[in-house]
Amino acid sequence: MFAIADIIAQETQDGRLIIRFLISTMHGELPDSQPCHRLDAARLLVKLGFEPAQSLIDRAAPRRSPQPHPRSQPQAEPEPDNAAHRIRSALAEIVREETDHGRASVRFLVDAMQGQLPDFKPCHRLAAAKELLRLGFNHDAEDQGQDAGEATPAEPEPDPAEIEARRRLAEHIEFSRHGPVYYASYPYPCPCEDRRHDCEGNALDDRQLEQAARKGPGMQFFIGEPHRMDDFLARYADYLTRRNSENPRNPIDINRILWTDRRWQHLNPARGP
Repeated sequence: MFAIADIIAQETQDGRLIIRFLISTMHGELPDSQPCHRLDAARLLVKLGFEPAQSLIDRAAPRRSPQPHPRSQPQAEPEPDNAAHRIRSALAEIVREETDHGRASVRFLVDAMQGQLPDFKPCHRLAAAKELLRLGFNHDAEDQGQDAGEATPAEPEPDPAEIEARRRLAEHIEFSRHGPVYYASYPYPCPCEDRRHDCEGNALDDRQLEQAARKGPGMQFFIGEPHRMDDFLARYADYLTRRNSENPRNPIDINRILWTDRRWQHLNPARGP
């Protein structure tokens, strides 16, 4: 029966697939990889290939016991090689081979420090400079900064525009025709969300347009308590103010909606006999 380490070695070509993945991440070839991910990949490559590598290789190298002098005391048997050390030393050699003995990692850090990589903010450039100091000059800027009372650099804050886009998407989904439960499995938006088409994208006729105008958000089916419904209606009205200003040709009138709960029928327009 194979040990898990043996299986991993077989499935990753003795770790080469992992190393190539880290190199691709470092170079920004991984979809959606951020600067912090690329820096972490570069650090990991250096750690795997160079920091403990020489000591591991030395410990994994075959040992030859010196021939004892006929009159000397018996020598102790050499310690057996550790399989983990041999595996790690082999992985270090793969890292050196795949990174041109580390030049690819160093070149990446230099480019990051000098601002030659897009999307790298000052905190990323500073992190790259600190890593180069630590690797090349045995200067751990992180530890000295903490000793001097400096805080560890935090992860870069998300772009405000991205935060606002996510907030607006969550708002659209909460007050959508299908509701959050539906969009947990399907992409937003369905063509019917404009209330001018059906789910297949076909244009609605006059009767269907009237029916669509009277349908409430899908979230209403999950609200039972009056206080929660009051809060939902207030937030929905606020949302419609923003939504209708952006869609003046296709507004949604909250007073036309037929709510599923009878307690809210007073919001509907009066019906004739």
